[in-house]
Amino acid sequence: MNIVYFQPEGIKPEYCEIGMISEIDKEHIWYLDEPCKILINEVKIIPKECVFYDKKSKSYKIEL
Repeated sequence: MNIVYFQPEGIKPEYCEIGMISEIDKEHIWYLDEPCKILINEVKIIPKECVFYDKKSKSYKIEL
């Protein structure tokens, strides 16, 4: 399982989502919090080093 941080279209620039890329289906990212997936070419991948978890808002944010 490969964990990735990504920004789907329409999300605020300071936030991102977390998902995984399956070894079987490498064209999609599966959301960790929801039972759905999105095509990799429809999102912007964010480097892990640029993401932190904000405990107050309970969301993943990008360090600017």
